[in-house]
Amino acid sequence: MKERLIERLDLLAEIGEAAWLQEIARQSRSLAQAEEQRALLRAYREKLGQSWRGGNVVDAAAAKRAAEFIAASHHAEAQIDRMERHATQQIDLARRGFADAQERRRGLAVAKREAVLATDRATEQRLERAQPQAVPKLRKPP
Repeated sequence: MKERLIERLDLLAEIGEAAWLQEIARQSRSLAQAEEQRALLRAYREKLGQSWRGGNVVDAAAAKRAAEFIAASHHAEAQIDRMERHATQQIDLARRGFADAQERRRGLAVAKREAVLATDRATEQRLERAQPQAVPKLRKPP
């Protein structure tokens, strides 16, 4: 391969690396968001639990809303679990893609070094062939 082609391929691989890093960051933010949502659900459940433990009289409408909230919170937690699993899978995929892109770039670096050496050798050979051959001087007998 020619040096310029290798440089272009390396640039594409570098762009790929950047894309994988962005994907890792995006999915990491999704995981952080899921944890925040989970913490918010826990806080609401705890607050609801404290209100029941206070011994206060609760009307039927409030009890019904609390039961609906508990059911909805379990559904929301299941969605959060799915979102976390998906984000974790995507992070693993992105890490493998990033590692592959790095390996590709290492291979391109080796190919570039070899291409430079081959070009240098070819240039040296052309220069040697282009130099005029020195004619050996004949010595005169004494």
